[in-house]
Amino acid sequence: MKKSHAICIILSVLVLLNLEIVGIISADQIASCPKGMAVCNGTHCADLKSDESACGSCGNICAPGYSCLNGTCACLAGETSCNGRCVNTEFDPNNCGKCGISCPATQFCDNGTCVCTMGNLFCNGTCIDKGFDDNNCGGCGIVCSSGSFCSVGTCWSYSDVVV
Repeated sequence: MKKSHAICIILSVLVLLNLEIVGIISADQIASCPKGMAVCNGTHCADLKSDESACGSCGNICAPGYSCLNGTCACLAGETSCNGRCVNTEFDPNNCGKCGISCPATQFCDNGTCVCTMGNLFCNGTCIDKGFDDNNCGGCGIVCSSGSFCSVGTCWSYSDVVV
């Protein structure tokens, strides 16, 4: 054996022994990662199919909210990637039905559709409180006449009000 090869082998053994002494990884651990796992950075075994800090390859870190699925950073089933975030478009008011569709403040996202809150109706592009809206009293387009007001979904004349 050449002297240079012997020096390389001795240096390699010393490096491995030093790593074992400082507690990073032992020489046995390097060679004994379970089947299907890889040694990453010489410090730990990683399952490249499911490890978010080594997804598909050592050092490939999945963004927050993403999971490592079969070696690819992806959203979980039922979620969609919208602007770098995994969201459920069935219920996310900022991505309702698909990415970028925001529900107005008076609505929420239900099964991928913006809907009015309980007790309100969608009339002429907005949610209204049918119980107290003078232009949609009890239903869309039911307008209380001049001199009346809407209360509990019925138009009442101001003259009928007992003080």
